[in-house]
Amino acid sequence: MKLRKLWLLTAVLTLLGVQDAVAQHIVSDSIYTPPTLLPKGSVFLPAPPDSVSPEFVDDMLQWQWGKSVRATERGAQAYRESYKFAPSMF
Repeated sequence: MKLRKLWLLTAVLTLLGVQDAVAQHIVSDSIYTPPTLLPKGSVFLPAPPDSVSPEFVDDMLQWQWGKSVRATERGAQAYRESYKFAPSMF
C-alpha cells in the first residue's frame, strides 16, 4: 500500500515538474505584457473631454467648489453624512 502511494506521488510530481518546465520555456523573462498583446484603447475608450465643453467646465467648477468647502463645517457635515462614515449607515 505504501509503495502504491509512493508511485502515485512520484507520478504526480513528475507531471507537475514537466508542466512547470514547459510553462517556464514558453513564458519570457519579462513580467510585462508585450505591446502587441495589449488592447487598443482608441477602439473602445471614449475620446478625452473637450476642455471648453459646458460639461467639463461644470465638473471642474464643482470639483473646485468641493475642494474649497472641505475644511469648513459644511464639509465636515458632508463627510459625516457620507457613506464612508460607518455610524451614518446604522
